[in-house]
Amino acid sequence: MAFVSLKTEFFTPVDRAEFQINFKSAPDASLAETRGRVEAVLAEIRKIREVRRTFATIGAGDAGTVRDGMVYVKLSEKKERKRGQDEIQKEVRERLGTIPAIIPRSSRWEGSPGRSRSPWPCGGRTSASSRGTRRR
Repeated sequence: MAFVSLKTEFFTPVDRAEFQINFKSAPDASLAETRGRVEAVLAEIRKIREVRRTFATIGAGDAGTVRDGMVYVKLSEKKERKRGQDEIQKEVRERLGTIPAIIPRSSRWEGSPGRSRSPWPCGGRTSASSRGTRRR
């Protein structure tokens, strides 16, 4: 008897054209080292043609430290892309896997920069460092 594997998601993935990446740098990382990791993450993300804007913070949120980085990624509108958000996030995960000394996680964006509604902190009071970029 053959068994078929079915997807068991409660909700189908929604392409919101935005997501966030959270990462931790090495346990003994300084602010300067984490800033270097943020720059490396941004450099990899900017290579993806569907990325329109990014916003990065270090140490944001109630429990943020100089080891905690967050990058908000805004994609081009769905109708302007050939690939879906899930495919793009898969590419991002692969690219981030090449950056040493970080532990990345990505999730769908459910808030706005500075307001955390996602399971991982993404903003809050003040940032140790923040940098935004816009691609045209």
